[in-house]
Amino acid sequence: MKRIAREIVQEWDGIDILVNNAAVNKGDNFATTTDKSWDWVIDTNVNGLFSVTKPFYKQMIRKRSGSILNITSIGAIRSLPTSVHYATSKAAVIGFTKCLSREASNFGITVNAIAAGIFDTDLGHSLPEKLLQMHDFWVARRRLGKPAELAEFAAFMVSQRNSFMSGEVIIVDGGAVT
Repeated sequence: MKRIAREIVQEWDGIDILVNNAAVNKGDNFATTTDKSWDWVIDTNVNGLFSVTKPFYKQMIRKRSGSILNITSIGAIRSLPTSVHYATSKAAVIGFTKCLSREASNFGITVNAIAAGIFDTDLGHSLPEKLLQMHDFWVARRRLGKPAELAEFAAFMVSQRNSFMSGEVIIVDGGAVT
């Protein structure tokens, strides 16, 4: 990741916005979660967040500006019938966001997160059938979120119109948590 970050800095003078949206899940209950499954989810969702953010964050410090947006999940906020390792990894994203925002504010960098509900994506469709069947009952909008809706809100979150907010986790879930 460091090499990629160096190449981006050389080619485009760095980046102003970083959106961390990589995530994996494996539909296990805790009793059947293997060490391999746990490590895969935590490595991708938490260690990947660190590995991608650090080199770009250092570059943002030098520029004394930037915006970092982390995508987490309502599974980290509310007790849902989801995988314990996924919920744990997404709760770590929330802690990462809040702690980094305090440090980053000294350098003119905002750090926020969106706690996404279930969206019409490969990851959304990989959830256990039981959870997807319950979805319409507990989501006020009665449908999966559209990726474009999440992207539009993300664009606002990293824009200059949102330059005062930092360290916040905003829920975008169609009314499921309300």
